[in-house]
Amino acid sequence: MVRGQGASTKKLIIFLFSAFAWALWITRNKIAIEKKFPKAPIDVIYIALFLIQKWSVLLREKDQKQIIQAKEDILNWLKTFKMNPILQSDVIEL
Repeated sequence: MVRGQGASTKKLIIFLFSAFAWALWITRNKIAIEKKFPKAPIDVIYIALFLIQKWSVLLREKDQKQIIQAKEDILNWLKTFKMNPILQSDVIEL
């Protein structure tokens, strides 16, 4: 993941946050407007990874390497991620 201190690291963290926030916004719009629901919550993460890859060309070469490493870390985490087969909900029957 992005490590270190300083203005550059903070900008990269904001960059990553922006991609995830935009992915949530895109997903929310698809749900609200087109009534298309994601098949799994992980789909939102893949949208964010797509945006990270697409936007990373706007960064300096040094920062691109850190973002690519962060993207690879997230992909490796996704490969080992196992969803809980029992759906959790805050809705209860009375």
